[in-house]
Amino acid sequence: MPRTGIQSSAQRKIGRDGVPITLVHYDRVEHGSRGSTWQEAAKEDVSAYPDFGGSSVSYDAQPTGAEINIDAVFYVLRRDISDEYLTEGGHDGASRVEYRNRRYIVERVEDRGQTVLALETTLDDG
Repeated sequence: MPRTGIQSSAQRKIGRDGVPITLVHYDRVEHGSRGSTWQEAAKEDVSAYPDFGGSSVSYDAQPTGAEINIDAVFYVLRRDISDEYLTEGGHDGASRVEYRNRRYIVERVEDRGQTVLALETTLDDG
């Protein structure tokens, strides 16, 4: 299947202007009545194209319906990351993006075609 213009453009941007980021993934080690305990499971160093845009992107989170303002979108090549660990949802076990001494929580992963994933993130204040 041929790539669309958007996919090709994103691939070129990542290849030409990509910056190093680290994806941090977590596994649940305990689940009880007081919630879950998570521990770091893996780290991946990948190239990404960050987009901080002029304004935040908002969407209604499911299932709570709460509005979430996205602080940054990191475009990555699907082949560079492990689907085994990538977790979205903004909770304690969600994957994190480390970039320029800041940490971002992966709220949502949007498929941008066969080759590119958009990691929509919020700043991790914790």
